[in-house]
Amino acid sequence: MIERSHREGDPWSGHMGFPGGRVDPTDAHSYAAATRETHEEIGLDVELHGELIGRLSDMATHIRSGRSAMLVTPYVFSISGRPVLRANYEVADILWVPLGFLADTANRQKMDWKYDGADLQLPCYYFAGRCIWGLSLAMLDEFLAAAGMAQFETLRIGS
Repeated sequence: MIERSHREGDPWSGHMGFPGGRVDPTDAHSYAAATRETHEEIGLDVELHGELIGRLSDMATHIRSGRSAMLVTPYVFSISGRPVLRANYEVADILWVPLGFLADTANRQKMDWKYDGADLQLPCYYFAGRCIWGLSLAMLDEFLAAAGMAQFETLRIGS
């Protein structure tokens, strides 16, 4: 996973997530964008060092700052070994999070979040001092369930 760099105007600034970004006009499709963005952000050529396992469900973001919602299409790769990774300016840090940690329900916690004036407790993980929640957590939950490792109830906000 990556910790996003702190940037003004970025609604996910400082959050934990996965490499990725918008589809450029030069990208043939979302898969091309995903592999390009992964290479740009962490220096990993997933087609050289990995194998595509599959694609998770499309997930819509819920941004309120005047931007339109984005549709995120996550792809999952199996990576051989531990290739050398290098973060670009968009990435503050790169972490390997063990699947065993994510599948262990004892590691699941709650975080406080304000949404539309309501105080909520949302599911999350704290790993290496960082909070994994929201869209990234929903992607992880879907992956773990598909892999038969765990199934969690995830709170989804919005429609």
